[in-house]
Amino acid sequence: MHDAYIHAIEAVLTVVVLACLAAAAGRDVLTRTIPNSFSIVMASAGLALRVLDASIVPALVAALLVGGLTFIFWLRGWLGGADVKLLAALSLAVNPHALPGAIVAVTSFGAVLGIGYLLASRTLPAPAGSVLLQQPRSFIARAWRAEYRRLRRGGPLPYAAAIAFGGIFAIAAQGG
Repeated sequence: MHDAYIHAIEAVLTVVVLACLAAAAGRDVLTRTIPNSFSIVMASAGLALRVLDASIVPALVAALLVGGLTFIFWLRGWLGGADVKLLAALSLAVNPHALPGAIVAVTSFGAVLGIGYLLASRTLPAPAGSVLLQQPRSFIARAWRAEYRRLRRGGPLPYAAAIAFGGIFAIAAQGG
């Protein structure tokens, strides 16, 4: 009976982590911001998961290493501050044995995202008609107009999308 409760708690915490990743990605795509609350909740759920599987010490060491390295990336302008926090939280949420795979998955998805944005900035046509001249009515038209402008001016990538896809991939690979 005890194991059933532990598994249920792990399942709920994993869903919380996945929801935080999805929400952070969606928010980053739409606004290029990630609220700190997503990283805080995900880190808290990750800490609880690591307590349950008795890997808290290696997870904390991994989070410090990932956070420190990505902080250097932030200092150099290669990564946003919210992305640094989200990656550190992800390193707590993923079992330490699965973390190298998670980092590879995040960087792979990030490369695909970067290449996609680079190609899109050179090839996508402007939104149809007078969308750029007037306030569009639909959410999709407004989102497309905003994204088109970001692409044209070389705005930042929504890297939380790569973090989310990499994190989801790693969590699925570790079996939940």
